[in-house]
Amino acid sequence: MNKLQQIITISKNLGPSPIIACIGSTKDIADSLGPITGQLLVEKYKTNAFVVGTLLSPLHALNLTKRLDQIKAERPKSKIIAVDACSFSDKLERIQILQGGIKPGLASGKNLPRVGDYSIVASTLNSSTHGLGEVYLLADKIAKLINYIISLT
Repeated sequence: MNKLQQIITISKNLGPSPIIACIGSTKDIADSLGPITGQLLVEKYKTNAFVVGTLLSPLHALNLTKRLDQIKAERPKSKIIAVDACSFSDKLERIQILQGGIKPGLASGKNLPRVGDYSIVASTLNSSTHGLGEVYLLADKIAKLINYIISLT
């Protein structure tokens, strides 16, 4: 399935009031993709979805389980799109759209719960040589993609 088909499938199945779970830490440039994406969705794109995980309130290993349990209890029928950085490629910017959830923290040996009905992940492995600006541009591409998917629902 190509990316356009994936986008159409997600938008058809997402339903009303989706949750965007932007996972990551603000303490590490490579891991800040999720919180930057969340901040852009809220401030720049004013996305019509419930966004959890921003620069000011990140969704990370220490609070992930509690916050997601809380949100699922408040919005039990909402589908979740999880956004996270990963290291599947040595090339910065490779974005993948996945059916199903992701297991955040695997690269660092954490045992966290699977998150999402759908997932968008991008490699930030080379962010140490590229820097925060490149991670920001990648987060902006993902935020635009999510905003587009939400607009189709």
